[in-house]
Amino acid sequence: MHRAFRYGTQRLLIYYQCQITCLLDEIDNIDNQLKTHIPFDKENFLSRCMASPDQTSLCGRPMDEELNKKRENLLANLNTMLEKYRKHL
Repeated sequence: MHRAFRYGTQRLLIYYQCQITCLLDEIDNIDNQLKTHIPFDKENFLSRCMASPDQTSLCGRPMDEELNKKRENLLANLNTMLEKYRKHL
């Protein structure tokens, strides 16, 4: 399947792609600073899952609260950018 976009739409999609890539790169940088490549401690998560059926409260947070807050803000902005991008597809 092939979709054709007008020039203005193509430019807008490229603009959003650049912003999304920038946000993902910064999230990756923060994850590296926190020494995590996943947003939670796998062993801690599994041990807590074994102890409690309430999985919604089991996501572990990185220890550095300032970096964690920045990461949460980046993820929120990423979600916004992905929605804008999706709207134009």
